[in-house]
Amino acid sequence: MLIPLLLLALLLLNGAAEAFARPKVVYVPLDGWKALAGLLQSGADVAHQAGPSGAVVVLHGRRDRVRLREAGFSWVPLPSADSRIGRTGASEDQGLPSGRSTYRVYDDYVREMRTLAEQNPGLVKLHSLGTTLDGEEILGLEIALNVAEPNGRPVFLQFGLHHAREWPSGELPMEFALDVVSKLKGGDARIAAIAAQSRLMVVPVVNVDGFRVSRGSVLLGSGVPTPRRGVLGAGGKEYQRKNCRPPSGAGTGRACGLRTDSPGVDLNRNYGYFWGGAGAGLRESDETFRGKAPFSEPETQAVHALLSRTQATVVATHHTFYREGLWLRLPGFRDTALFPQGRIPDETLAAALGELFSAATGWISAMSCILGDVTGSTDDWSYFARGAISFTSEARGEGFHGRFRDAVAAEYIGWREAVLRAAEASFDPSNHSIITGSAPAGAIITLDKSFLSPACGGHTQRDACSSGGGSGAEALHEELRVPASGSFSWHVNPSSRPLNPGEAWTIACNGGPAREVRVERGETAAVGALDCPAGPLKRSEPGDVPHAKSEALEVVVAGVKQVSRDLQIELKGDMRHEVLAEWDLDGDGKFIDGEGSLVIRHYLRAGRYLAKVRVRHPSGRREILRRPIIIRE
Repeated sequence: MLIPLLLLALLLLNGAAEAFARPKVVYVPLDGWKALAGLLQSGADVAHQAGPSGAVVVLHGRRDRVRLREAGFSWVPLPSADSRIGRTGASEDQGLPSGRSTYRVYDDYVREMRTLAEQNPGLVKLHSLGTTLDGEEILGLEIALNVAEPNGRPVFLQFGLHHAREWPSGELPMEFALDVVSKLKGGDARIAAIAAQSRLMVVPVVNVDGFRVSRGSVLLGSGVPTPRRGVLGAGGKEYQRKNCRPPSGAGTGRACGLRTDSPGVDLNRNYGYFWGGAGAGLRESDETFRGKAPFSEPETQAVHALLSRTQATVVATHHTFYREGLWLRLPGFRDTALFPQGRIPDETLAAALGELFSAATGWISAMSCILGDVTGSTDDWSYFARGAISFTSEARGEGFHGRFRDAVAAEYIGWREAVLRAAEASFDPSNHSIITGSAPAGAIITLDKSFLSPACGGHTQRDACSSGGGSGAEALHEELRVPASGSFSWHVNPSSRPLNPGEAWTIACNGGPAREVRVERGETAAVGALDCPAGPLKRSEPGDVPHAKSEALEVVVAGVKQVSRDLQIELKGDMRHEVLAEWDLDGDGKFIDGEGSLVIRHYLRAGRYLAKVRVRHPSGRREILRRPIIIRE
């Protein structure tokens, strides 16, 4: 009698555990309508976010998991996906964090960002990314608990207003910054958990010059476009899309808003990875004009510099408009050679997150190429060069900047939930990589990698891009100051670019011996104790890469002789003070390849190299300067 009673008790306990287990919301990737029909027939609890490429499913316990496995389905967890899964733009909250009811002008953005940083020094840091053609500062915010603490946290990075007329794309992230800081000070547990495990970076206005022109030329007070008005219609420059680049051969002269000859460059076609292909205009008059060269514009250069030194694991760039609202994932263009199945290598993860975001806003999750091909975009570079999971949002609404109450206020709560989920995804270790190790407290650890960015070969050809080199040399350089504990856990992007498996980061401490470290998405690489020469290294400043500078010192690389591959490399600049320069020209971490301000290196084979020079000043201060070198056949 005892054994049956025990069995009955175990069964009852198991049933109780099933009944009280917290449901999990997952994403099930599918391969067509037939697969979706099979999923529905399996009895799974399929949410409304379902289609031929995948479905959101609620797992209520072990039996559901067994049922799905037996039916031949797999799934991906959705981070922080709980009862909020069905939430839309409707909200119990009233009004925006700022209390605004009208669109900002750029001076409003500047004032609010500076005030946030000044009043909350432990939570907010103000960044100046660079200056525009008209000399305007491009500003951004970094928000985190103990924001000055160098602890290797991952970054969720948002950009607004690449296109000047898309005003809501700057309003939403600015409201988010105000909201997050307010809730942190108010003790919100969810926001505090995000700010403790990640860094939230917001650049609300990338195209400052263009936005000043667009926002300053509204003829209709409310900013509501008249019916059927064309992009360059009766509103003067209200619908300016591009930046303020003047025509070829002309100087900037007057400010952008006073010129009638500012064809401009589409900043979201000017990034270096897959630059110049389908969806990017060739003519200056094209609204999608790609520019004369990759990263030809100061605005994209500023974003490049920020992303090159920031371990952003999730990136979102915001746009308007689409009547239904969209969360778009890569690829942004069709290329059967690069994407034989029409999917990027991280399609399963990107699709799962896209569905998660769309569930919060009520927008549509889709591949970017459904709106037509785009090359040279922000998310192209941040994903294919940096490995960050990247999205483009197209905010729901009528027109590029419809009524504020509809395009911003009514959408904010659902949009906030979506980007909070993106922030939570940024510190999920399964979505990026981690490097752990130990080194003396205060030492500076560096991660470096150099490569050639590919370009697209034609404007109309579908399969005109390549995974090889084409648009120019790239150098990524990250730094981390070791905390007082002497151990570090550095959340980074994978060492391999998504289309280039097997690549490695080069890691070093205080300019000491370098080694390679390979770590893929979802992995942790333990490097142990790093060899760190004594003495502090100066932390690199924005702009050091790829043209490394220290005060007035600069590494200058002369031309390559095609036959001998002799390369002359010189340390130039203000040489009033005698310095000792030691060179590492083959990437082995040993500074024994030359001394003095001028060296000549004979390279035995073509390839990618990272020239480094260790400079010692009379004061005892040391620093490392870097410059990528590409030797071609």
